Amino acid sequence: MRHPNIFCFAVVALSLALSLSAVGQTVVATIPVGANPDWVAVDRRTNLIYVVNVGSNTVSVIDGSTNTVVATDTVANFPQADTYDSALDQIYVGVFGSSDQVSIIAGKSNRVRSVPISGSGVVTGIAADSANSSVYMCNPPNDVVVLDEKTDRVSAIVNVPNCGFGLAVDAKANLIYVATFTPNITVIDGRNNQIVDNFSIDLTGVVSVATDPAGSNHLGIVDTNAGKFEVLDASTGALLGTVSGLQNPFGVVFEPGAKYALVTEENANDMALIFTTNYTVVSRTPVGTFPLGVDYNPARKLAYVANYESNTVTAISIP
Repeated sequence: MRHPNIFCFAVVALSLALSLSAVGQTVVATIPVGANPDWVAVDRRTNLIYVVNVGSNTVSVIDGSTNTVVATDTVANFPQADTYDSALDQIYVGVFGSSDQVSIIAGKSNRVRSVPISGSGVVTGIAADSANSSVYMCNPPNDVVVLDEKTDRVSAIVNVPNCGFGLAVDAKANLIYVATFTPNITVIDGRNNQIVDNFSIDLTGVVSVATDPAGSNHLGIVDTNAGKFEVLDASTGALLGTVSGLQNPFGVVFEPGAKYALVTEENANDMALIFTTNYTVVSRTPVGTFPLGVDYNPARKLAYVANYESNTVTAISIP
């Protein structure tokens, strides 16, 4: 007689195996861009991809339907991060080496204007909150500066000691998550720009933070030196799971629903697809040399990886 528990276990195992085997990644294009691309942001509405080239002080605009560069926009010196706001059709580029710390690109015309936001000349992490038409950016060492998108003026400054590159917005909840080297995750309410929580974490070098666009309450964080990707409960900060042993992970993005996370690995020259139900690496796709930023277009089921040393972007199909 078949034991019912063994039968149930076998069914679950088979279902999981089929689910994992169905996720195959395929490189569909390798796209030449500017010098030393480091960050990438996808406009899910127009299917345009904006790639920051730190070595040439430019942003390459890729048409996702043809996987070709259709425009190259010159921005301020040493661009280090970018974000896109679909509500206003504007791309915001944080820069590291200029008195004009933010370059703003108009999506329709590709016209660029640059504005100062503080006296330090440095912006690292950056994210747009379409819910309140604001852009949040870390201005090290201790401030998150809020830019009003409609006026190009600073509307608030939030004291966040040791903020860095990891910064993400949950537009549905109107919350901003800022990784610090303290270490913790500082949570800012976008309605009043007040700190509402601080999540203690075990990672001291978080470089990327990701929220789930579908609102699954998952918060992903990557520590490149520790070789870890962790997922927290976005409401409580509770640790939901960890993937260790990654080879200098850097960029991270969730597929909607947060069933899978896409993580670049600098030293492995690949993009890892992580199954967040059991926190295992499902597969790895080879990309260019020293991959950094990654973003994903769920409408086209395509991920885009910026390869810093190859001067390329890899487009990857994820069925």
